[in-house]
Amino acid sequence: VSGKSPYILALDAGSYLLRETVAPAGYAVTTDIPFTVNPDMSVSGTTDAVEGANITLRDNALYVKIAKVDENGSVVAGATLTLTDETTGELVEQWVSDKDVHTITRAGSTGVALVGGHTYVLHEVAAPAGYQLAEDLRFVFNGDGTIPNCPYRLVSMVDKLEVAPLPDNQAPSEEQAPTKNEVTVGDPGTGGDPAGGDGGAVNGATTVDPSAGNGTGNGTTGTGGKTILRTGDSPVMWIFLALAVICIGGAATLFVVAYLQKKKKK
Repeated sequence: VSGKSPYILALDAGSYLLRETVAPAGYAVTTDIPFTVNPDMSVSGTTDAVEGANITLRDNALYVKIAKVDENGSVVAGATLTLTDETTGELVEQWVSDKDVHTITRAGSTGVALVGGHTYVLHEVAAPAGYQLAEDLRFVFNGDGTIPNCPYRLVSMVDKLEVAPLPDNQAPSEEQAPTKNEVTVGDPGTGGDPAGGDGGAVNGATTVDPSAGNGTGNGTTGTGGKTILRTGDSPVMWIFLALAVICIGGAATLFVVAYLQKKKKK
C-alpha cells in the first residue's frame, strides 16, 4: 500500500509489470506500467512513468458530469438534485441545476469522496416549474473512472414537460328511457331497413322519436343499436280507429231500427 514516501524495492534483472489494484477514494485506478530492469541494473520502460530508476504512478481524480435536460436535450435550470452513494448510503452533494453541466470531481460538497466500484443514485428532489419529476438514475464508476453507457462520464437526466390537465367534460348522458310512444325490444340487430322515409336506420341508435322522421316506418334496427317499435299516437291508427267506431255505431243503429220495425208490425 502506497504511503507518503516512495516505496523502494530491490529487483533482479528482468521484465516487470507495475499494476494498481485499488486506488485511493476519489481516484481512478491507473493503467499498468511495464518496465525492464537491465543487467546493468538500469531501468527502462516504454512510458514517461519510468524515469531512470524511478517509476511514478499517477492517479487521476474520479469525476462525473451531470446534465439536467429536457426532451430536446437542452439544459434545464432550476431543478434541485442530489447524488448519493448507494453503496454506503452517504449524501455526496445537493445542488440546483443551472444552464451549465454540473461537475463533481474527487469528492462532493459534503466531503464524501467518489469511489470506483460504488453505485450512485441521482435523484430529483424538485423539478422546475412546468416539468415533471424524473425517475432516479443509477450509475457505477468502473475502477478506471469510466461510467458504463455514459460517454465522457456525462450522466443526463431528462425532465418531461407537465401534461396540462384536460378540461372537465360533461359526463355522457344516460341512455334515453322509452317514452309512451316507444318500446325497446331485444338486443341490437345486425342491420336492417326501416319501413319508410327519413326514419331510417342509424348506427348506435337507441330511441326513435316519431315526430323526428318523415317516414311511416314501424321500427328501426341499427348496427350497435336497439330495435324500437312505435306503439301509439300514429295518425293512421287513429283514422282506422275512428272508422271502426263509426262502423260499429252504424251497425248498432241499423239493428235497433230493424228491431223496432219488427216489433211495430206485431
